[in-house]
Formats: sequence, C-alpha cells, structure tokens
Amino acid sequence: VSQSRYQHENKLKKFDGMPSSNENNSKSYDDYWNYFKRLAGINGYIFSEYNIPIRQKLVAYFSRCEKKCEEYDLKLNLGIALSGNVGAGKTRLMQIFQSNKYLPYRIVSTRYIAREYKIEGDEALFKYGSRSFKKKYVNGQERMDYNSPICYCYDDLGFFDSISSHYANGSDIMAEIIADKCDTMFSVYGVVSHFTTNYSKEELESKIGTRGLSRLHRMCNWVEFPVHSPDMSFI
Repeated sequence: VSQSRYQHENKLKKFDGMPSSNENNSKSYDDYWNYFKRLAGINGYIFSEYNIPIRQKLVAYFSRCEKKCEEYDLKLNLGIALSGNVGAGKTRLMQIFQSNKYLPYRIVSTRYIAREYKIEGDEALFKYGSRSFKKKYVNGQERMDYNSPICYCYDDLGFFDSISSHYANGSDIMAEIIADKCDTMFSVYGVVSHFTTNYSKEELESKIGTRGLSRLHRMCNWVEFPVHSPDMSFI
C-alpha cells in the first residue's frame, strides 16, 4: 500500500511556542489560544465568523481546561467528532492540534483504511481498531505495547471508495472499526478517538448504521460547524 500523507506527521510550519503542560485552568486555555492563533496564522488558516465557536471549543478541549469545557459542554474523557461542510477547515484544524502535549494523535484517511483493508484484510481492522498500540520487541519478537496506545483521528468518515473485496463498501469497514474502538480501546483502555466528517448525524447514520452512530456518540463530543459555513478553499 502506498504511503498516505495522513500517516505522516503533518507538514505544518512550527515554532517553539507550545505552551507547557499546566493544570486545568484559564491560564492554560489562554496560552493555547495564543499558540493556536500564531500557529494557524503562519500556516495560512483563514479565520472567519463561521469557525470562531469551533476554534474556541477545540482550544478548550486540547488545553484540557475544565472550566471552559464545562462551559462548552465538552467531556474530556471523550474524543472529538468534528462535522462540517466540505472545505470548512476540519482536517486543517485537527492537523493544527495534532501535536498537542496532552494527547497527540495520528490522522488517517478512512479512504486509505479501505484501500489498506483490500490488501491486508482483518489485519487492517485490528491495526486501526481493537489493537491500536505501538509495538515493542521482547526476546527478539514483536509484541504490542499495551502501555502505549495510539490515538487516531479518522478523517472523512462517511466518504468512502467502494473498493473492498471483503465488505460491501468502506462504510461497513468503518462501522466495524468504530465498534472495535468503542467496545475495546475506549471501554477497556480509555483511549479516545477523533473523527472528521462532512455529514450531519442523520446523514452519517445512513452510512455507518444506527449502532455505529450510537457508539460514535458514546465515544465523542459532537462539534459541528454552522450549516452555512462556506468552502474556505475558494477564499
């Protein structure tokens, strides 16, 4: 399988301004807000009235500010499901927060997972689902390191290529991964997952099923761009 840009560290320009890890307080939120503005600015992220509440919520969440998270009805033990129109800036925002000091994560395209599944079969399901752990070597043999879980952000949930030879389409693959993440990684190990999607809850239910949507709700805070958010890629 060819390498995907989502499997590498994002290529954002960086600077030595990452706030130190503080306790959950407003200072931590303010520090991360200023850091976000600088990082977003040097990477050409476009600020608009449509993404202000989204930016505020994500800064609150990734700064682990309990006061702000309570204000925005965000639970710190859950992940983020970021929904919005095509071009709203969902992936870019998640790239910006990817290297946060509290819980960094890897971004992987759901389309890439579907392609990988076509070649690797169940191993791809385990890799991105119930066995999302880093590897270590014990006596020369590769083993999963259960003390080092991998947090993933699954990009473009609901937008799939129907290419799998094992399942009918990519929707079935991601529904299976969501079930594994919820029943194992989240419920047993407390590992959160993040998602981006172009679809509303109702539209997404038709893609991953009622049970898939229910598990997604159980694992994630639902954060949604305004309905009329423009495609910022044309601005």
